Amino acid sequence: MKNAAFPAILIVLGVAWLVQELGWIPDWHIVGAIGLVVAGIVVLVAEGPTKTSVVSGPMLMFAGAAWYARDHRLIGWNVIAPLALIVLGVCLFVSRLPAVPYARGGDAAKREHGP
Repeated sequence: MKNAAFPAILIVLGVAWLVQELGWIPDWHIVGAIGLVVAGIVVLVAEGPTKTSVVSGPMLMFAGAAWYARDHRLIGWNVIAPLALIVLGVCLFVSRLPAVPYARGGDAAKREHGP
């Protein structure tokens, strides 16, 4: 699977919108925040640990948690913004580790060892 982040986000946003429109859950902000966390988990599970997924998965989860915390006035942007930089930096360092493959399966061997 190439990059599951974008399709996962589209599915989550569509489900959140549908659930809100049907009136099943009145506060769609909670559904959206939880959906982003779920999308991050889906990216990690669907792609496995790859250079892309170890960044996009945790960042989606962070975005969902930050959305929920901000929406419920637990923390403000003055805390969320620096935390986002820290989380992104850690994810980027992890993605550069030699143990993390470029892709799952056969593509990883081709990229690491050449054609």
